[in-house]
Amino acid sequence: MRILVIGAGAVGGYFGARLQAGGHHVTFLARGARLAAMRAHGLRLISPLGDLDLAPVDARPAPPADPADLTLIAVKSYDNAAALALLPTTGAVLTIQNGVENADHLLAAAGPDRALGGSCRLECESPEPGLVRHSSPFADVALGPLSQSPAAARHADDAAAAFSAAGVSATRLPDGRTAMWRKAMFLSPFSALTALLDRPWGGIRPHPATLAVAQAMAREIAAAGRAAGVPGLEGDALAAGLGLFQAAPDTMTSSLHRDLRNGRPVELDAQLGAILRAAARTGTPAPTTAALFGCLAALAPLRTPDDGAGGPSPRKPLQGG
Repeated sequence: MRILVIGAGAVGGYFGARLQAGGHHVTFLARGARLAAMRAHGLRLISPLGDLDLAPVDARPAPPADPADLTLIAVKSYDNAAALALLPTTGAVLTIQNGVENADHLLAAAGPDRALGGSCRLECESPEPGLVRHSSPFADVALGPLSQSPAAARHADDAAAAFSAAGVSATRLPDGRTAMWRKAMFLSPFSALTALLDRPWGGIRPHPATLAVAQAMAREIAAAGRAAGVPGLEGDALAAGLGLFQAAPDTMTSSLHRDLRNGRPVELDAQLGAILRAAARTGTPAPTTAALFGCLAALAPLRTPDDGAGGPSPRKPLQGG
C-alpha cells in the first residue's frame, strides 16, 4: 500500500516506521530540521515493542505526484488547516489526531467516500529530529468510516488490514467517531490533570478526590457524545473508559503536559474546548470540563513560546505530534 504520513513527529513517525517496516511504501511529509535529519539519517524508533532503524526513508516537504492509497494525518490539531490543504485527491484519509472536531474537518475536506476517523493509544515523543522514543507498553489504533458510504467502509477495512499486516494492533469500528470520542473520554481528563498538576499519572491516581475529577469529566464527555449521536459510548464502553484511569502506567504523562512544560503550543482547545462546544450544542452540562479548561487557559499563554512582543510565536506546521 502507498501511504502518505502528514506530520513526521512522534505519532506519525511511530506508525509510519511500523508501516514501512511492514512492507508498505511510506512517504513522510516534514519540514525544517526534521526533514533534513530524515533525509540524511533516516528514522530511528526506540520502543519496548522493538527498535527500528530505517534508512533510507522517503521524506519530502510536499506530497508526491504519485497517488496515495492511504493518507495518515498525524499533526497537532492546531495545524489541521495546513495538513488538510495538502491532501492528495485519491485514496482514503485517516485522522488519528486528538480532538473530536477533526472528524467534521476531515469530512469537509476529503468527502464522505474517503474520510476515516480513528484514534491511537500510544505514549511517545520525538526528542530530536529523526528519532522517536516510545515508552508505553501499548501502541494500537482503532478506526472506522466517518459516513455510511460503502466506499469509506472498504477503505476502513483496507486501512485496518494495512496496520495489522505491519504488526500494529488495529480495531475496525463501524463508526470512526466512536474511536475518537472513546479516546477523548480518557485522554482529555488525563491530559488536563497531568498538565495542571505537572506530574505523571502515578502522582495523581492515589488521590481519590482527584481521580473522581477525572471520572466526572469522562462522564461529561460521554454524555456530550451520546447527545451528539455518537454510538458506542454507553454501558460497557463507558466502564472501560473509566477503567483506563486505574490501568494507566504510573510513569505515563500526556503530550499536553510535555508541551506546556516545555513552552510549546498546546492542544488545549482541541482536547477540552471541543468538548465544551459539543456540550453547549447538545445542552449537556460539563462543569468539570469547563473548570479544568479555565485553569489551563490561564497557564497555557504563560508557557507558550514568546515572539518578543508578549505573544505566542508562529507555529511551525507539519512537525507532527
